[in-house]
Amino acid sequence: MLISEHESRQTESKSDYIPTQEEDDLCRRVEQMFSEAKRHRSRYDQNWLAYYKFFRGSQWGRERPSYRHAECINFVFQTIQSQTPLLLDTRPRVEFVPTEPEDNEFAIVLNGIIESKWVARNWLEVLAEVILDGHLYGCGISQVCWDKKADLGIGDIDFESCDPFYLYPDPMATDCNKKCRYIIKAEPLPIDYVKSLYPDQKEKIKSDIVDDRKGSVEGDLRKLQWRRPPSEQMPMQSVGDIAGDSQSKQECLLITAYFRDEQVKDDKDDEAGEFVRKKVYPRGRKVVICSGAVLEDRENDYDDGEFPYERFVNYILPREFWGMSEVEQLESPQRIFNKLVSFSLDVLTLMGNPVWIVANDSGVDTENLYNRPGLIIEKNPGTEVLRQEGTQLQPYVMQLIDRMQTWFNDVAGTQDVSRGASPGSVTAASAIMSLQEAAQTRIREKARHLDLYLQCVGQHMASRFLQYYSAPRVFRLTGNDNSQKYFKARIETTDEGQKKVVTERWNAGAWEPAGDGEYVLRGKLDVQVATGSTLPFAKAEKESRLLALFDRGIVDDEEVLRALDYPNYQGVLARVNEKKAQAAQAQAEQAPQTQAQQ
Repeated sequence: MLISEHESRQTESKSDYIPTQEEDDLCRRVEQMFSEAKRHRSRYDQNWLAYYKFFRGSQWGRERPSYRHAECINFVFQTIQSQTPLLLDTRPRVEFVPTEPEDNEFAIVLNGIIESKWVARNWLEVLAEVILDGHLYGCGISQVCWDKKADLGIGDIDFESCDPFYLYPDPMATDCNKKCRYIIKAEPLPIDYVKSLYPDQKEKIKSDIVDDRKGSVEGDLRKLQWRRPPSEQMPMQSVGDIAGDSQSKQECLLITAYFRDEQVKDDKDDEAGEFVRKKVYPRGRKVVICSGAVLEDRENDYDDGEFPYERFVNYILPREFWGMSEVEQLESPQRIFNKLVSFSLDVLTLMGNPVWIVANDSGVDTENLYNRPGLIIEKNPGTEVLRQEGTQLQPYVMQLIDRMQTWFNDVAGTQDVSRGASPGSVTAASAIMSLQEAAQTRIREKARHLDLYLQCVGQHMASRFLQYYSAPRVFRLTGNDNSQKYFKARIETTDEGQKKVVTERWNAGAWEPAGDGEYVLRGKLDVQVATGSTLPFAKAEKESRLLALFDRGIVDDEEVLRALDYPNYQGVLARVNEKKAQAAQAQAEQAPQTQAQQ
């Protein structure tokens, strides 16, 4: 009886799960890819945590004595936080453009859907996180996936930023889907949360943390990396490159791997009656492992066959996946500037309270010697009490500080005119605009990188729309006249395999077909992105050019208002046209009277 009870307890124990040979081989394959990608990424991520701390203002490597200054005038923060809002000043737009003229109505519907989702789900905040990650680590990563639990279980598109600390792409990759054989996301998560994701496989999920205090040989404590900045927890290298938290036993590492699998099989073609060799995973393979066990193994969920990740790069490195951080080039001049300021303050502090020289037999209590104005000192005759004069701060120090700030701005690529400050000797508006244009070369480069990134995001969103929006969904749009419009849409597949969108609109308390009601996609949808034209200096230049063309009669009222994206421009244009019509009618009525008088 005792033996059976012992065996029962062993069966319920998590540690008794034994994977099959096939599962074990698959785990080893994923872990091998993980190790390869981790070793390659270590060439870039070794300073990521230092960059994050530098951005937050922790810029002194070691703690200085209390009587020494350790000041920080954070130009790195100023540079990054002045560039990021410029890229987001007017929300970058993703617009679907049809390749076939007959698909224009289809594209209009999808543009309405993405506009509604972008506002309702606050995707601008996700975009801001990606751009900030790019500035700090060189690359910002996002994911466009399908969330089955969203929208009351119907499912919906999920656009979220990914922590670069958790992502490990193929060393050969130049982008998430260019020369990329695999991409791995390794994320430490609470065990209870992972069990809620895979309730049928709870017995496989356990803590994979190595406790160094017990002298375990599974972990090599000399190989530590910070897991992520906010929590300051460390993953450690262990058997199979499993990472974990050295302080908590309540987490495990969930590894999600997307990779190209070249396995083939022979399927019989019913029409030809012959066997045809096909790939087992034509769209790629998705494998999820945890604690050395396979939790999920299936074909890539998405019809486009791409990995569901997108990359925004800050400054490109030729033929490399990871880009160059903004902090990387600014770290050295920032440290020099901090030292110049702090050491100058040290001199002012120390020399502002200079040394006293007091004879031993002076009869003066040195504890009463302080720098109070009007201090009276009584001493014994024949003795001395002297106060040494402090060393003056050399004038070249302040000049060097000013020069250092100029050098820093040169490296950062930001000038006073780009921050709204007057250029001084230049007063002409056209000249100031030209200076602003020249000062924003870095921003224009990043705007082009943002264009390329959002094109990938838009392509993945369009793919998710066409694949998953089979159930009718209601969307709300705010028109240019600030009116609220509601429409319902769903995606269907025709017998010929084409995608068809079925739309309805809410009118007079009932749903009715919107337009033709059904639109078949005959070609493909391209993605058009507008970011660079929304920069402040570009908007001012665009407005000036439009007004000049309007004054010369080359463009009309509608073109000016539409190009400027003026709020409620349709209502304004209607009132302008009404006034013009009234003026023309009054002039026509007055013309016969004038002729009669003559």
